[in-house]
Amino acid sequence: MKTLLLIAAITVAAFAQAPVAPQTTGYCRAPQNMVHGRPDNFAPNGPEMPAMVSPALKALIAAKKAPTKGFDDPAQDRWLAGSFQISGCRVCREVVITLNIRRPKGGLADNDAILIGLAPFTAPNLLVNMQPWLNTTVLTKTVTLTIPMAQMNQLIMNQPPGPVWLDYLIQDDTEVDSITVQLIQ
Repeated sequence: MKTLLLIAAITVAAFAQAPVAPQTTGYCRAPQNMVHGRPDNFAPNGPEMPAMVSPALKALIAAKKAPTKGFDDPAQDRWLAGSFQISGCRVCREVVITLNIRRPKGGLADNDAILIGLAPFTAPNLLVNMQPWLNTTVLTKTVTLTIPMAQMNQLIMNQPPGPVWLDYLIQDDTEVDSITVQLIQ
């Protein structure tokens, strides 16, 4: 009996030690690149629809009654809407988002906007709200956006349990070749 009590006391003492601090090196994996569309400089492959659309973004599109389009689609007055599903509970560095976009022939692209975050894109879940064609006459451009680590982790933490989403909504005359998200988790 004394032997059992001694073993139990040693076991309890072993588990009562101070918790081990998480490692600060070696935790993060290699960069993860997620791509929607084809980075092929607007090759005429026919419109390709986004791979995923989060439930919140589906609800927003339905509420706005906004017609949508796919990648490499020059249609005007249609929105490109899609979502990246983030696997993991945090990111270890800033997130880099690259968009290859083209101004339409005709139309009113100057008022087009790019929204990135979590639908319905309100604070604090709006990471990017930009007008890529404002004050420029460039026809094609690559937009590179850097989302700070703290801001991206806050977006992840603001979501309910379940899949973690990064939504994008691109207004309505801009043609999009591809969107790449690079993150390190």
